[in-house]
Amino acid sequence: MDRRIKLMLVIFLSVFAQSGFANTITVNSDIDDAASVGSVPNRCTLREAIIAANTDAAVGGCSAGNGSDKIRFQSSVTGVHLSYELPAISSELMIAGRSRNLPVIHGGGSFRIFSVVYPARFTLSRVLLQKGGGLGANPLTQHSGGAMSIETSTVKINEVRFLANTAEQLGGAIFIGRGSNVEITNSSFEGNAVIASAGIYGGGAIAMVADDGSLSLTNTTFEGNIASFPSPSPLVAGPQGGALFIRSFGNQTVSVSIKGSTFSGNKAVHSGGAIRSESTGASSTRPEITITDSTFVYNTANTDNNQGGVLGGNGGGISGETVSIKNTLIALNEDLDSSHPDLDSAVTSLRV
Repeated sequence: MDRRIKLMLVIFLSVFAQSGFANTITVNSDIDDAASVGSVPNRCTLREAIIAANTDAAVGGCSAGNGSDKIRFQSSVTGVHLSYELPAISSELMIAGRSRNLPVIHGGGSFRIFSVVYPARFTLSRVLLQKGGGLGANPLTQHSGGAMSIETSTVKINEVRFLANTAEQLGGAIFIGRGSNVEITNSSFEGNAVIASAGIYGGGAIAMVADDGSLSLTNTTFEGNIASFPSPSPLVAGPQGGALFIRSFGNQTVSVSIKGSTFSGNKAVHSGGAIRSESTGASSTRPEITITDSTFVYNTANTDNNQGGVLGGNGGGISGETVSIKNTLIALNEDLDSSHPDLDSAVTSLRV
């Protein structure tokens, strides 16, 4: 064989191997009908594509998955309006949209959009997740994670917009459970909400409640997310963490890294207008939170001014236990019930 051909073949195989996703399934329909899965030849819906990827079998007009799969959208598919929560993702899968005119996956305000479960390795890029409702089939996370629930999985999210998703307990947009490692880059969370009835809940955009795992946020924006009461307000301490709520339990480490990100206009009815972190139990390891080159402005804690709760909130910007902060602007935040508008007094480690 000619040396040049050999070299080209080696380069091709190298690039192919590094891509990690050898098989592509193309969604060519914006229809979502859970009752007719696989019944229409030549039609490939997002629901059918996920089933094909999970099972490595052809479904309807979707080609069979083959180990590591990539789902893409035909240019004519501008979005999908869900009739029910999509099948749980349990394989190695990438769902990739477009850099312009992001495909919209709409939960209708009633259903969670994605559930990611063991042993999934899931990558999501260049889509808009809108009005997920947090209602899913798993009873343990049924009212958490309006757009996405992640359990014991590895997830990478890049250039994704989370808009107006809601949940009744934890994580208006995303809930992260135990044993998961999540990386989010170049994304935005806008107007997501947890509307919950107790202070054990929270995370208007993201909630992570785990005994181990990690969350990395890079070049990501959180704007106008809220953790609030339903109406009328119950007489208890309210939901916490307008943007992020982090709770660790057990003796392993939950780590959160925030780089080059902006938190603005987020609100919590109790502690942590932008971020609330805590641990449960005397033997629990505190979450390790590192914040670098970021901005926290115009976030608000204790938005009910302690009218509905037995406890007032703290930390208009950040409320937590062990937080390392470097080269970060934290200013113009509000705490409507105490003298800690930017940082809660419970922050025990501040490294600048």
